[in-house]
Amino acid sequence: MPKIISHRGNFEEASDMEDGRSRLRAVCQRGWGAELDLRWKGGTPYISHDPLDDISERRAEPIFKMLSNYEAGPVAVNVKEVCCLQETVSLIADAGLLGRAFLFDMELAESRRGETAKTFRRLSEKVQLAARVSDRNESVTEALKLDCCEIIWLDEFDRFWATEKDLIRLRTAGRKIYAVSGELHEFSKSRVVNRWRQLLCWGVDGICTDWCSLLETVIRGDNDGTFASSSL
Repeated sequence: MPKIISHRGNFEEASDMEDGRSRLRAVCQRGWGAELDLRWKGGTPYISHDPLDDISERRAEPIFKMLSNYEAGPVAVNVKEVCCLQETVSLIADAGLLGRAFLFDMELAESRRGETAKTFRRLSEKVQLAARVSDRNESVTEALKLDCCEIIWLDEFDRFWATEKDLIRLRTAGRKIYAVSGELHEFSKSRVVNRWRQLLCWGVDGICTDWCSLLETVIRGDNDGTFASSSL
């Protein structure tokens, strides 16, 4: 069954409560995975898409511990800053999330593609890592060169570019594939739902979305176990 990953703890639409503990708990209670943003301030990890002055309500340790209490989907950790790498691995390990969590988007914060993932791999053989592919000069070929990454984070910013051939290539290389849903880049709902059906037909392992409830409805509406490819 494809995994539903809640973007920053959203499940109906985007919210100003994004990345908060109550939102993340709510999605875990529904059995969904969670995507969240990891930052550091004075050596203390916290959860927020944007930098914060007051991190008292967003400290990462209790949030990660809370996530570990639920047998839900993957925990996608967006690495917003390429600092405290050993501490990041220890944070996930100490919370008991090594088997569920994976680190991704290091490429957006580093100076040379792949160097952070390679460092994470040297620090731990158990931590899970994802390589980005997108329509912004992040190709499938380049992602597959990062053999330390067992997961692909597939993003479509400006167009629905990925083809079934691309996904076959990634799966043949042994990669899991998690796709970013189009509403995060302002595609219309009808196009997003059609794209979901297409990606599910092609065998993605999961989709990260603000619209978890709708995605669950689409997945449950598949009565015969297959997804029909839809035109976009």
